[in-house]
Amino acid sequence: TERAVGARMIQYANQLASEAYKQTGTMPADADGFKYPIYDLTNPKDALKANILTGYVSNLDVARDLAKQFGTFSPAPKDH
Repeated sequence: TERAVGARMIQYANQLASEAYKQTGTMPADADGFKYPIYDLTNPKDALKANILTGYVSNLDVARDLAKQFGTFSPAPKDH
């Protein structure tokens, strides 16, 4: 489990996505070897979870914008 707030927010969004939509495949592996899922967004398997996810994505956008505004945004984690 991630400890940073942003990482936990993304984990929750990923959980909602997997509950809301049927996975149809994966993207090719990125440089770290991670394969991102591809979902069928046209036909949710759980409409309530899909609706919650839609609202939650706006929370991620606001958190990112606030971090940029206050100078705490970093695309990569910083060593403390």
